[in-house]
Amino acid sequence: MKRFWLCVAVLVGGLSLSGCASPPELRYFTLGSDEQVVEKRQEPLYVARVQVPEYLDDNRIWVRPEPHRIEALPHVRWAERLPRAITRSLQNQFGTGVAEASEGPRLLVDIQRFEAVWDGGDKGARVVLRAAWRIGDGDARSVTFKANAPDREASTLVKVMSNQVGQLAKAIAEQSLRG
Repeated sequence: MKRFWLCVAVLVGGLSLSGCASPPELRYFTLGSDEQVVEKRQEPLYVARVQVPEYLDDNRIWVRPEPHRIEALPHVRWAERLPRAITRSLQNQFGTGVAEASEGPRLLVDIQRFEAVWDGGDKGARVVLRAAWRIGDGDARSVTFKANAPDREASTLVKVMSNQVGQLAKAIAEQSLRG
């Protein structure tokens, strides 16, 4: 009988301790660079809501651990949905902040890929951003950026991703907004 009560006490104690354990707190990240990489424009540029693949249209931070598999990083999120974050970052880069339709030129951006890729092993990652854009009735352009991250920490990946959005803004300015 003592053995029975000892088992009950151990079971109850174990259950009460597991109830005290709390899941890790979610950490939220913002996208965008503090560095201005695009020269300020005199004429407003309307930046339409950036288009992304459906799996990116939320606030999870996605990685590609295998060629045909994606997964969300645990316990981390974007502070806002990714398409809105990229749109806001581009608006800030072009210095206009124009979020409403205007008479000026209209920038349409389609993000085709934006994720960290695990390159074998268990250390670093490669961040890939592939995007296409058009301003007004102009020619469509596209670019792919790849950058290495020294580790797989969310804060490191977010920094690299933010830099890539800045590079995208710079490419748009250099290739589509020249003189």
